[in-house]
Amino acid sequence: MRSLITGIGGFAGGHLVAALVARDDQVAGCDFGRESYAQLEPFRDRIELVEADILDGPALASLMQGFRPEVVYHLAAVTHVGQAWQMRRKTLEVNVVGTATVLEAAVELEPKPKVIVASSGQVYGAAVQDGVPVDESHATHPLDPYGASKLCTEVLAEQAWRGEGLPTVALRTFNFTGPWQSPTFVCGDFARQIARAEVGLGPAVMTVGNLEARRDFCDVIDVIDGYLLAAEHAEPGSIYNLASGLPVRIGGILEDLIEMARVPIEVQQDPSRMRPAEISTLVGDASLARERLGWQPSIPFEETLAGILEFWRRQAEREASDA
Repeated sequence: MRSLITGIGGFAGGHLVAALVARDDQVAGCDFGRESYAQLEPFRDRIELVEADILDGPALASLMQGFRPEVVYHLAAVTHVGQAWQMRRKTLEVNVVGTATVLEAAVELEPKPKVIVASSGQVYGAAVQDGVPVDESHATHPLDPYGASKLCTEVLAEQAWRGEGLPTVALRTFNFTGPWQSPTFVCGDFARQIARAEVGLGPAVMTVGNLEARRDFCDVIDVIDGYLLAAEHAEPGSIYNLASGLPVRIGGILEDLIEMARVPIEVQQDPSRMRPAEISTLVGDASLARERLGWQPSIPFEETLAGILEFWRRQAEREASDA
């Protein structure tokens, strides 16, 4: 299989590369170049990597025409809900215009590749009833710029299928995490602070935002399995939730990680980490993905958290030894 990944240098992109290379796919991808390319180092001789912005239509068209992918995994995006409030225009440009650019390049290919568009559970927003798992038939009413941009990408994907015959699938992933995720996200943030405190690189004081929110978490490896199954089995024009169905309290994540810590940790709340509008409990119903794709998350969340903490311990130990 010839697989192309936009945002190949990102967190999910790196894990997807590992899965595709493991099954001997030919892999190409683009990103605009950043430190996260370190995640790709073990695979650099197995992939075609192009530094290109997804807003650069000619560069994308050239990459696709040269590589001729059978599947395009469109992952490139502004992905942080909190940061999207501070950079609304950029979020819309990258997520919405960038998706349009990817679809425009893909639709010119013959045969047309299947395009897997990474959407988000954030599209449900204010339509969510607290704690009630939402399925794909649920109304969408995003509360933040990130969720709004992702809902727009779904509309663009459906238009490309209905109007131009480009087979697209949108995956509404709920929260997912694992090693290599940016510490701007909650699990990596907590784990990194603890790991740095353990080796004396930072204070043994955790600064946190809202601990009462409840979110649906999957391991990134389970989500990558969902991408692969969607590429193989999903009908064009379809939408699927990828979710565990289990709400996890953010404060509970912190408590679990502190229990694993090797030093005592104090917790302080930071008002600047609070978001202007936030859903208190967001949990997904992935019954459709189970029934039609054969997808089922399998990695226990406690195992995921332990893996994240060990990853950040290795980073902190290397940083301490270089200091």
